[in-house]
Amino acid sequence: MRPLDCFAKHRLIYGAALCLILLIDQSQAHEHAPPLSWQGEDRLWLDGHLEVAVQPPGLLPQADDWLAHQHLEAARFTGQDVRLHFRAQLHNSTDQATTLWLHIDESTLDTISLNIGGNQHWHTGDHQPFDSRPIAHTSYLFPLVLQAGEIKTLSGWIESRQIRLPISLWRPDAYLAWAEKRTIRNGLFFATVIVLASLCLVTYVATQLPAYLAFGLFNIAAMLFFLQVFGYGFQYLWPDALVVNRIAGPLSTYLLALSFGWMAPTMLSGRHHRPRLSGIIKTLLAVLVAGGLVLALIGQRTWLIQFAIYWLFVILALILTMLFLEVRGGSRRARLFALIWSPMLLSALLLLLAWLDWIAYTDALITLCLAGLGMTCLGFFVLLGFQLRQSILRRQRLEQESLELKTAQADRLAQEVEERTQQLAESNRRLRQMALTDPLTGLPNRRQLDDFGELHHRLARLTQARLHTAIFDLDHFKRVNDTYGHPIGDLFLQAVARCLETQLLSKDHDQRLVARLGGEEFALICYSLDDEQLPPLLEAVREAVSQIRLEEAPQVQLTLSIGWASGQADQPLTQIFRRADQALYRAKEAGRNRVEAGDS
Repeated sequence: MRPLDCFAKHRLIYGAALCLILLIDQSQAHEHAPPLSWQGEDRLWLDGHLEVAVQPPGLLPQADDWLAHQHLEAARFTGQDVRLHFRAQLHNSTDQATTLWLHIDESTLDTISLNIGGNQHWHTGDHQPFDSRPIAHTSYLFPLVLQAGEIKTLSGWIESRQIRLPISLWRPDAYLAWAEKRTIRNGLFFATVIVLASLCLVTYVATQLPAYLAFGLFNIAAMLFFLQVFGYGFQYLWPDALVVNRIAGPLSTYLLALSFGWMAPTMLSGRHHRPRLSGIIKTLLAVLVAGGLVLALIGQRTWLIQFAIYWLFVILALILTMLFLEVRGGSRRARLFALIWSPMLLSALLLLLAWLDWIAYTDALITLCLAGLGMTCLGFFVLLGFQLRQSILRRQRLEQESLELKTAQADRLAQEVEERTQQLAESNRRLRQMALTDPLTGLPNRRQLDDFGELHHRLARLTQARLHTAIFDLDHFKRVNDTYGHPIGDLFLQAVARCLETQLLSKDHDQRLVARLGGEEFALICYSLDDEQLPPLLEAVREAVSQIRLEEAPQVQLTLSIGWASGQADQPLTQIFRRADQALYRAKEAGRNRVEAGDS
């Protein structure tokens, strides 16, 4: 069955015939390719020695379907539901048996089936676990043994959304030396990308500038993309996760397209400047995501990646236009990034042209593209270092100016601080006095009484001294307020306060405190007195209060009821006050104007 008949029945095989027509020397159609003769070379391409045939899965090619094929390194076949059959003859022209490696320099093939000499057969690919490969490597290596003068036939087929056939024959030691150079190349690229991505993300955390985040994410996306393209992801990260391996290719491609489209407008944006065409690019990124989801849902895996590649080509064209417009508009930032991005943009353009089959997709092209990306990374690394240096110098200059300003203002600030400190100290003193002093009588208030009692209660426990408390209450003082008014009552309260201070605080002032509890009630706390010393002192107070006279109310004679109590240092102060209050109550019940002792 001829390919054109097959295409009429299988409309999805749309790309394979066109690629074959462009890449096949029609003069060799229907002619068998000559055997490949190995004469001890390090490497031999199968150019001119390989025959290919395109058929749908399940159909075997007929004799007249085979076509001789040239330029294997640059060949590419695209299509869906395509099975590419190939065959060749290998001839050992030397007089010694040798072991060779058949190398297919492609890391992403869905399924490949290979038979060598009828006794060696392999079935492997991205749809099989990685350990199905005869030799663990990112691309496909198949060992074969050729006896002296032996001719072996290799045949097989490949199914994939995209097929390249860079098939060659290697001596194992020569291949290992060549692969080592490629590994060093790839390792340098990945190391550069990882270091720069890390620096960009750290700098973004420190500065919160979106440009660093955008370029850091682009580097991460590029690393993931090339991990998949080079086959390192399948070999080292998910060798048995076939589902992950199937989605890794489309996912990494879309991440690269999205990060690339977001990076350029973000890095060209300023605080008050939005680059031209940035809105169109963001809209295209949204369309890219929507289109990818639709293609993923309907299962068009071939178009899923091709759609992202074509869309990336459009975004690249818009970014180049945006750079041109920004540079023409006099943007210094655009000129700087145009210089730094030039190698990366050229690399992206070359990859897209190779994908479109406008230029050959070769290992040299990959090396050139990686070099371009690496140059852009190094350029951005230099720019990052320069900007950090400028930031440090700017910060140092600002710190110097700030230091000079602080020095110039030091004397005035010191004087103001001193004045404010004095004012604050005076205000604090007044506030403390107001908080601890009764405003009418000038005596300590209940709060200061509690603080004094707590402090001296602890001192009493240390010295084992006895504590004494007394509560004073003016008898029938309400009648004075009702008869003469509160102003006259306040004068009497002030007079009583002065009398208490005179009688009780003349000695051992630091061991005694007289306070106003409220209304016509006063209290006393003291320690280091004997029980026999306090009653005469309280009687003297009662007598002195009875002698108080005011010109405004000369006929008023005050009387005072007093209850007191004493206790050991280990007794709670509240308990001693309670017994003094009970003693005051008994004094009132007993007729007032008397001193009553509390229960022991």
